[in-house]
Amino acid sequence: MTKISQNSAAEHATGGSQSHKGKVVLVMLGAVMALSACTTNLLGQTASREGIDFRVQRNTEIMAARDWRDCRDNAMVLDTQARTTASAAKYAASARALQKCDSGLRDVAVIDEQERMQANALAVQNHLKSGNVSAARDGLDNFKSAFAGQDLYYPDGSSFVSTIEVLVSLKPKHTVGSFSIANVSDTVKAEIRRMNYWKHM
Repeated sequence: MTKISQNSAAEHATGGSQSHKGKVVLVMLGAVMALSACTTNLLGQTASREGIDFRVQRNTEIMAARDWRDCRDNAMVLDTQARTTASAAKYAASARALQKCDSGLRDVAVIDEQERMQANALAVQNHLKSGNVSAARDGLDNFKSAFAGQDLYYPDGSSFVSTIEVLVSLKPKHTVGSFSIANVSDTVKAEIRRMNYWKHM
């Protein structure tokens, strides 16, 4: 009787222990599942935040590009008016407007480099047409700094940089010689020769 009673007690104790272990395992599994859910939610929130940040940045870039092109287009209206009326004041206003567009651009990467080069070159050219040689010279310096080693070309193949350098006298006459070695249009060369002729009369 004693043995049977002891066995029953042992079995009861063992069963209770197993039941307790089972509960512990279930609690641990529940905790693991909850942690997994939290981790999944956290990753989902991170991915969602990254997506939102990307869209915000992209929208900012689109708006910046739109503002720059609107500014450029308004400056081009002044340029058209200047060419129609041969107004030095309009040329000066167009040049200043074009430079203002670029100076207000926080991230130059949002605008195609060729577009920016053309706008800056036109600003320099219009300063020269307005008679402001000093502003044209400064503008050319800025152009060469912003677009190092690059150039634009007129329809006849002549160089923008070389042409403006000659016109604002950035290159001494002895380095240009008769201008035959400079990539400058024949019209500009003829005009420079005419000016030099009358200077030495």
